[in-house]
Parts: sequence; structure tokens; C-alpha cells
Amino acid sequence: MSTSAYHPPVREPLTEAWRPEASGTRVDQYALIRLIGQGGMGEVYLARDLTLGRLVAIKLMSRLSAADPKREEMFLNEARLTAQLSHPNIVALYGFGRFHDRPYVALEYVRGETLKARIGHERLDVREILRIAAGVARGVAAAHAKNVLHRDLKPSNVIMADDGRPRVVDFGIARALAPDTRAPARRQERTGVDAFGSPPYMAPEQWAGVDSKGTDVWALGVLLHELVTGRTPYESFEFPALIARVTSADPVELGAEFKDVPTSLSALVRGCLRKDPAERPSATDVVEMLESVEIRPTVRETGDNPFRGLAPFTEDQADSFFGRDDEAEALIERIRTDPMVVVAGPSGVGKSSFVRAGVLPRLHGRGSWHVVRVRPGARPMRVLASRLVTESSTTSLHRASPPRAATDDTQRMLPPTAFSSDTDRIDLGFGSATEAELAASLLRSPESLSVQLHAIASHLGCRVLLFVDQFEEVLTLVEDDAERRAFLDAVCT
Repeated sequence: MSTSAYHPPVREPLTEAWRPEASGTRVDQYALIRLIGQGGMGEVYLARDLTLGRLVAIKLMSRLSAADPKREEMFLNEARLTAQLSHPNIVALYGFGRFHDRPYVALEYVRGETLKARIGHERLDVREILRIAAGVARGVAAAHAKNVLHRDLKPSNVIMADDGRPRVVDFGIARALAPDTRAPARRQERTGVDAFGSPPYMAPEQWAGVDSKGTDVWALGVLLHELVTGRTPYESFEFPALIARVTSADPVELGAEFKDVPTSLSALVRGCLRKDPAERPSATDVVEMLESVEIRPTVRETGDNPFRGLAPFTEDQADSFFGRDDEAEALIERIRTDPMVVVAGPSGVGKSSFVRAGVLPRLHGRGSWHVVRVRPGARPMRVLASRLVTESSTTSLHRASPPRAATDDTQRMLPPTAFSSDTDRIDLGFGSATEAELAASLLRSPESLSVQLHAIASHLGCRVLLFVDQFEEVLTLVEDDAERRAFLDAVCT
């Protein structure tokens, strides 16, 4: 895996004369590093705050937009409203200024990807849906507490940060309500295509130029529907028909996928998508309802002692592993972006249990990961070779059935698109070599491990995680210095 960060989409420049600001350009106390995005209002640069030494995102109005008083007022309005908001689930505004008569804002720089991208490449389990939606709803509730409406809430305006916490961004068309306003605002002079918002997420009243806190709650309902089904409620309708369906009195029909989620979650989505904004819950209510949804644990017939004692948890005991949800999600976000992540702690603190029962089952539930687990022992290169030989001959057989929890050394986590009935071997580049021959080859060229893991990922169409359990054995059990160095080179390069 490679390190990545959320970059707003780069669009074509409006004129041939347009050029991004050069790297190193000083904008007050900020030094621009590179262009990371461009939109209708201007450009977004990664920059460094030379006073505080932190990375920031500089959103700089384009020259064309800055010349339009109405656009400049919209930009200033976004800055004023965002400055009022301080919440862990909202991207923070650090400062405002002007650069050659062009307004800019300095924003918190968040590494990660948009929720839209996450939905596009990963199947989310119910637990993850609830966690993400609750974070977004908390951000919306915090804005509403300051009487700020977002009015353009959608997955592309939510960043899934690498600390596991979703952030609401882009208050570009937000507006302030009068204090204590719950009823719809006065009708504005705009209808149809002139209404503000993104059509698939716009509430019925929004099409008529009327909005309230319930408008954002409708968007939360659409977002929840998309998290569960992968699509918006009216995604199949073209623009004119979309308006007609949204503004009709007919209730929104939920996708068939909702039969597999808790009924309380389905009821919440229906409540958010009520056509009358007065009948929708508040954003605070949405947070409370999401936090109260109960996920029924898997019931298994077992004669095992439910009290683990000193024995580490395994993947099939995930339902009995509690209290590390935030840490598990943060680790998963790190795994997405960092090529190597170390889980460190004193002996016996529960590192193996945390990964086995807290992290791996979550990856399994999202269906886009294949996990290869090894325990080094005294001969780590032989262990790696044995695992690769097993992978080359058995992984394709596991593609014939859906993923499920496993208790052997290799946790199978395959995407639905990878299922087939073929039984061909995966070509990992070592032909018919024996374990001993492959171990010797890895000892000579430890960097070849990454090539072989990439071959597995390519064959399965998913990402591969190499989980080295009891990593300290490389230092405590391995007597051959050359083998120890080779193993470290193999997993660290």
C-alpha cells in the first residue's frame, strides 16, 4: 500500500493563461507546497504554516471569482460560518487573509479520502455505517447548534481522515439561521435548477428555495441510504423525474438491502426522509438514534469457556472483544494509507487480541481485504515461504465461496467480485519451487516478498495485508543474523 491523502478534484483551468502558484510562494505566514485541488471558486494548496510548523490547506479564490462581488461575498460567508464551528467532526478554519487582492482561508489539512471514494471501493458493515453516520451527524448537530445550515451535505463533502474520524467540509453554500429557528426559512427567489445544493441530496423544500435544519437531516437520510445500499434513493431517475419524485407526497422506498440491517436503522432512515421537514428528527436526535442501534451478535453453539483468562482472543471471538472500537478504526485508517504500521506495547497488554479480534473482523466485514498471517518463530524466512506456497495453491480455491470468518493462520477476506469457480494456481513468480528453495530465494532477495504479495492482490482484485503476529520473536528466537536482517528487509520494504 502507498501513503495517500484526500485531494480535491483538479479541474481544467478556465483559461490557457492560468498557472498555479509556484511551490515556495509565501502567502502571509504560509509557504505553498503544491496544488492539490481546483474548483469553481478557486484553488486549494497544501502549505506549511511557518510560524506553527504544521501543514494546512490554503483555499485561494481564483482571480476571476475574486473579481465578482457576489462570489467574493459567498467566499467570505463560508469563512465566517466555518470560523464559528469548532468540532472534531468539522474541518477547522485556522485563518483568513488576502493574497494579491484574492481572499484565502487556511484550513485544517486532513489526510484521508472522501466518503464517496470509500463507498465506491469498499463494502461497509453495519457497525462501520453506524460509526461513520454518527460522526457526520455530530458535525451537522454542532453546526445546527450554532444555527448554521450546511445545505450541501453529501459523501464527497465528508473526508474519512486517517485517524478514523469523519470530517464535514465545504460550507460554501451554507447560511446562518436566526437564533432558535426550527421552522422552514422564508421562501427565497429561486426554484428548480436555480436552487442551491446537489440534486441527489436535496430535500423537497430545497427545490422550492426553502430550507431549515430539517434540510440537512434529509441529506443525512440520503447519505445513510447510500451507505447501506451504495446508491441514493432516486439514483435511477433523470433530472426532471428526480424533482417530481422528491417533491411528490409519496414516501421514499428503501432499497432491498435494508432487510439485512437492524429495523431501528431502517426506521431512522425513513424518519430522516419524511417529505415534511417538521416530521424529521433533529440532527441531535439522529446521533442518539444511531448510538442506540443494537447489532445482534452472532450466536454460536460452543462448549468453550467464555472467560478468556490469559489466552489471546481470536477472530471468531470478536463478539466478546469490547472497548477498543475507536483504536481499531484508527488503526484501519492507518493501514489504508501507510505501507507499514507497528502495534507496540508491553508484553501481555493484548496486542495480538486487539488485531485478531478487533481489527481483522472489521476488515473481513468490509470484504475488500485479504489477510495473510504469519508468526516468525526461529525460522521466519521458512515460515514466509510456507505461507506463500500455501497462498499460491489454495487462495484460488477460496474464491469459489463468499468470505467468512476463519480460525486458521490465514484469514480469508475476499470481495464479492472475486468469487469464481476456477481452481488455477496464482503465479507468484517462483514456479514449482519447494519451501526450502523459496526460503533461500527470499533470503537472497527479500524485496521479492512485496512482488509476490502484489501478485496475490492482483489475482484477487483486493488489497492484501501481511499480519506478522508476535513480531518480537524475530529478535528473541532467531539466531541467524542474516536471516533476521532478511526478514526485516522483506517486511519493511
